[in-house]
Amino acid sequence: MRKTVIPKVFYAKSYGDRLVGITGRRKWPFSRFEGLYFPDCGSVHTFFTFLRLDIVFLDKNHKILKIYPAAAPWRFFIGPPGSRHCLELPEGYSARFQLKKGKGLLCEKI
Repeated sequence: MRKTVIPKVFYAKSYGDRLVGITGRRKWPFSRFEGLYFPDCGSVHTFFTFLRLDIVFLDKNHKILKIYPAAAPWRFFIGPPGSRHCLELPEGYSARFQLKKGKGLLCEKI
């Protein structure tokens, strides 16, 4: 299966990066990054976030399990069974990259 490539993804591995994410932002904070990737993450929240995101849950092989397009602020999102990773994208990017359930992803780490 051919994977969709998401260029310039920031991997949030440290506790600080995972804790802060895009909290408190009113615009996408990473002008250099297309997405924010959370490895080993089966749920996320948008508390204290003031913008909408496309939230993508992936399995261990980076196959898309669930997409929450334009996820609203002040919500909690749980991935379906088998969720292993989470990718946050600016609103509309899941459509821009033509992401669909079952499609494989390759996130280019920077």
